[in-house]
Amino acid sequence: MATRYLRVNPGDLIKATFVNSLLDALEKLEDRVTFLEQIPSDAVFITSITSSGVLVTSPIELGKRIEINGGGFTTPGVLNQVLIGGLPPMEIKGGSSATQLIVDIPIIPGIPEGGASVPVVVKNLKGSVGSTSLLVKPNVVIPSGDLFVTYAKAPIMAMGHLNIESSSPTTSYIFSFNIRAVADLPGKYRVTATSSTPSWAVEVLEETSDVPRATNVVSLSASGTQDVRVRVTVPSGLGAAAGTTITFASSESSVGTKMFGQALINLAVGSPPPQPDTRVRVALGPVQGGAKLVGARIMFARTKTGAVTFNFAIAEAGKYEVTTTMRGVGQPGPDTWQFISQNVSQIVASGPITTDISVAWKANTNAAATDLIVSIRRADANPPLSIDYAQPVGVTDV
Repeated sequence: MATRYLRVNPGDLIKATFVNSLLDALEKLEDRVTFLEQIPSDAVFITSITSSGVLVTSPIELGKRIEINGGGFTTPGVLNQVLIGGLPPMEIKGGSSATQLIVDIPIIPGIPEGGASVPVVVKNLKGSVGSTSLLVKPNVVIPSGDLFVTYAKAPIMAMGHLNIESSSPTTSYIFSFNIRAVADLPGKYRVTATSSTPSWAVEVLEETSDVPRATNVVSLSASGTQDVRVRVTVPSGLGAAAGTTITFASSESSVGTKMFGQALINLAVGSPPPQPDTRVRVALGPVQGGAKLVGARIMFARTKTGAVTFNFAIAEAGKYEVTTTMRGVGQPGPDTWQFISQNVSQIVASGPITTDISVAWKANTNAAATDLIVSIRRADANPPLSIDYAQPVGVTDV
């Protein structure tokens, strides 16, 4: 639509700003006329790109429909060659004309999330070529399905310190939550952790270190699953029974998604941390050899073998399989974490018992901080028992 200018009525005061606006409009009109006069009648030129009639000024999603505005296009529109980012659109849509071509942006590989500028080229039957550029971004495909969030792993508490403590300066505990997608497509899931009591600090941690995550978005396949670690720091000076509720939530990161899940745990000073399953409880016993307990983390001397004893409190009779692994290591080997030995792999309980199991691991050249996962399984239990506990471990070169 042409620009509408203010009308002047008899007796109105004509100001310089009004006259200057008229002169500016005339100069722009003259520039456009001069440009058009220099173009051969059959030459292709592109003046703008719009989407639904609105000028595209920010990255537009791949696959969206656009209008290439200009002149010199061959009619019907299908006789023109159009390339966007080096790729042709699937078709030139009906309704195109000598001054407008309607197309859907092709799916161009390699476009970063933040968007990129790609060339737009139109060539008519007479060989005339017109070009411009267009800002595009990857198309957002929102997965649909279900998202399950569960409390997965409790921290292993040291013998003699089985309850949550409020000490000086502070005490921290790391809990693990699991997110599992059952969706039709891969997706990116935002994770958050909050405390009902602000003085209890809550942080979502990186997978391989105890630093806060650089991003709170986790990528999962359509049926993917991942554990996410959350550190809770208890303020000092709290009395017994002082507590909080930790809420861990995850949702698909796209706008308008309906995929959401959350899990809650209640923590209280003077009480043990909640367990995913209370039929077996694990506590940390002596740490020996090339390892020592520093705060809540077992530090292994590099290239040395450390022995760790875990205490198991079992409430029901049965046969329990016990294994230990290093989180995120994949296959342990001679260049990372190396499993050395475990004195017992099965616990046979005739009733409630307490027993110890000792394991030995070696921190080799490329071993890095992670969690030592203690897994307990009992397939014949009702319901089947499957519990994982996480003990932070690290490596020192001293």
